[in-house]
Amino acid sequence: MRTHWHIGLVFLTVAVCLGAARSSLAARIEADPTKVYHLRKKHGPWMIKVSSFSGETPEQRDNAQQAANQLVAFLRAKNIPAYLYEQAEQIEDIETYNSKRQLRRRHYTAQHGEIAVLAGNYPSVDDKVAQQTLKYIKKLTPKVTVQHHGEETQHPVNLAKAFLAPNPLLPAEELRQRTRDPLLLALNSGKANSLLENRGKYTLMIGSFYGKSEIKPTQFASFERDLADKDKVSLDWAAESAQEMAAVLRNRYKLEAFVYHERFRSIVTVGSYNDRNDPELQRLLEQLKAREKVDPVSKQKVLVGEMIHLMDRDGKTPLKSWTVEPTPQIMEVPRL
Repeated sequence: MRTHWHIGLVFLTVAVCLGAARSSLAARIEADPTKVYHLRKKHGPWMIKVSSFSGETPEQRDNAQQAANQLVAFLRAKNIPAYLYEQAEQIEDIETYNSKRQLRRRHYTAQHGEIAVLAGNYPSVDDKVAQQTLKYIKKLTPKVTVQHHGEETQHPVNLAKAFLAPNPLLPAEELRQRTRDPLLLALNSGKANSLLENRGKYTLMIGSFYGKSEIKPTQFASFERDLADKDKVSLDWAAESAQEMAAVLRNRYKLEAFVYHERFRSIVTVGSYNDRNDPELQRLLEQLKAREKVDPVSKQKVLVGEMIHLMDRDGKTPLKSWTVEPTPQIMEVPRL
């Protein structure tokens, strides 16, 4: 994703990407060329990575900073919110031997500090505005001015390799929480006992029901088209089973149960907690986890999960049963 510039002794590495305003009718964003607009965690969570500049010598690093600032100003003048993200140098140690076979350890710069330009604030990688803006940016060829031995020269920046990327300041878990997946929203909105209605921060996942369990990344698009075809995937069965288990947990066991549908499975959770160390949550986890019991036939100890039963009207005959996950998992409540 890089383009190398050789300007005399000047060496700049350029890798392009950026983001865009949500609408041409949106309020104009600030575009002061004298200001530096730094990337923050609040931006994104998905953005277009427009370009990154780096240099080894002081002159090259100054040029990298100037070029990045100019590119940010160029994008903001087009009402595309752009930001700078400075990556620190990566220093690594290597071991070498001299002519006398004596071990020497040396430091070297594995990666020079880069100044990346990112732009846009998008809820997901599939966002339509993000995709449209990416196409627009790829066609741009802005020029930046750099210095070489006191003389100014202009150089075009090819943005054809721009691509969508997550905000690098966001931890993986926070990125997942902030990313809106249109498919997940459609699968979970308006459903009975939806986990999206859980106001707590944590819940306990106790059941999983899988549909088509193995999908290659290249098949994601066709898989989504197949969702409506019951002959091709079994997600309907998974969803119905999860809904039924949750209803039994609420009606018979008096537990606050929720259902959450993912791309390849449906899960059942219980409880709503704001602290993962909540004593009640820990008690419930201990109560529902699998326990060792002696098999009456083999006389060996085996791990047996707790059972949830749907009973007949007589209250004695199980019509259907589900096994709780051997080790229930505390999970964060998703926010779509």
